Amino acid sequence: MAAIILNLYLSQNVPIHRVISFMREEHNFSKTKSQYAYQLKKWGAKKNLKRTDWQHLRSQLQERLGKQSEVVYRGIPLPLRKIRKETQRYAFIPTAREFGARVTSPKVPYEVVLRARTPPVVDNSSWPDLPWFRFKDRVLLSELWNVTDELFT
Repeated sequence: MAAIILNLYLSQNVPIHRVISFMREEHNFSKTKSQYAYQLKKWGAKKNLKRTDWQHLRSQLQERLGKQSEVVYRGIPLPLRKIRKETQRYAFIPTAREFGARVTSPKVPYEVVLRARTPPVVDNSSWPDLPWFRFKDRVLLSELWNVTDELFT
């Protein structure tokens, strides 16, 4: 049951009231909304990041300024628009007391991954006449001929 509930709630982004209806109708599993909320909290299932998580993410992104980065939360890449909106919403503005003190960066939960975006793989169709592609094709063909010669001799 847990796998079904978590899949609906987190992966498919179904609201809790629809999860309750689905589980009642399809699996004859009748629980209250507060029971679902308690169990989801116990499982650590949350759809959104906390203020401190967004603040930490902002500081990490500022360190990588000028580099393309991808933010992944629970295995799902977050859209750039959402990242921009949330990091601006929760921008850390120090108070007078904190201004002189050294502020440490908050810890980010293990579900959030920040990784560098690698350039997409270039295929032959985009640049068919590049010398590298012609060379690679020639080498692959010669290897193919060597393998077929070995099979039939």
